[in-house]
Amino acid sequence: MLFHKSLQNAYQEMSVVEKKKDEFEKQKNFLLGFSHELRNLLNSLTGNVKLAKLEFISDKVKDLLLNAEVCGELLLHLVNNILDTGKVEIGELEINPSPVKIYDMMERIWGVCSELIRRKNLKGKMKLKKNIPSTLNIDHYRMTQIFLNLVGNAIKFTERGSIDITIEWLPGQTEVKDQCFEPFPFNDENDQDEGIFEKTQRFSVLHPSFVFLDAHRTKVQRPELNKSNPESKGVLKVSVSDTGCGIPKEDTTKLFQRFSQVTRDNSKRKLGTGLGLFITKELCKRMDGDVRVYSKIDKGSSFIFCLPVEPLADNHLSCSQIDIVRELMTATKLKGMIVDDVPFNSMIIKELVV
Repeated sequence: MLFHKSLQNAYQEMSVVEKKKDEFEKQKNFLLGFSHELRNLLNSLTGNVKLAKLEFISDKVKDLLLNAEVCGELLLHLVNNILDTGKVEIGELEINPSPVKIYDMMERIWGVCSELIRRKNLKGKMKLKKNIPSTLNIDHYRMTQIFLNLVGNAIKFTERGSIDITIEWLPGQTEVKDQCFEPFPFNDENDQDEGIFEKTQRFSVLHPSFVFLDAHRTKVQRPELNKSNPESKGVLKVSVSDTGCGIPKEDTTKLFQRFSQVTRDNSKRKLGTGLGLFITKELCKRMDGDVRVYSKIDKGSSFIFCLPVEPLADNHLSCSQIDIVRELMTATKLKGMIVDDVPFNSMIIKELVV
């Protein structure tokens, strides 16, 4: 009798496990399908807006289209965060590295970030260390997602001052260690009343080891960037620093939890989903990296993420380099075939290339 009951319980447990597996698979298929369809439509929407901006139109219409483009980018970013939260649950958060020109990627990212910073009437600057290899094997889409999460968070909690981004290359390192995050911002030994930016002026004075992107100068000095050495691996270090309200030390561990918001200002709790930093942490982990926060009340915050990245030879052609493709087709009179399962996307690519 006891044996019969044990066997019956075992069958019931197996049945529950099978049902859970079936529900998990249905959830996975729904999420992936929904993600694909929604992203396609949003990408087509922002693509058409970008094409419209290229036409001969008035400055007022250009401003309206720019507003639509920024809103579209932010909507896509919000949708990505929500969908990726579900993907974390089902273990389907994908990373797809490909050859990327560092200056192309940063110009595009800064194009969105600088517009958001200007709209808040803040100062801002992006600076790149000149020793960064010019071609990296990295996921451009995920990098953009991390940047928008961190910069969006900094903008939300900064009422005056500046938001500055620093990109550095730590050569010869194959994994992320504590030393990668040094020197630590807001170190108690160097603490001064004037704060992180005024203390060193490192964000406002041009430095010979860096190239800059700011509100008035949006092109990287490409010849000054380091040519890639495929044999020299390293860590890409990115710091996003602000002069905002700061975060209590006891609350910093809660920041990267799902739906967590630690602001003391209740009005700002309503402005976010509490998913951005959670997704950022998960993405960094998937790329064998890490993200940390350093902050001081009424002085500001600095979010630093480090990723081990493989440099590539400069003969790789980034799939996003439309100008090069157009030049090759024009010079050699080659014919090209555009294949995409979304007709809107095919039209956009054709308009950009032809």
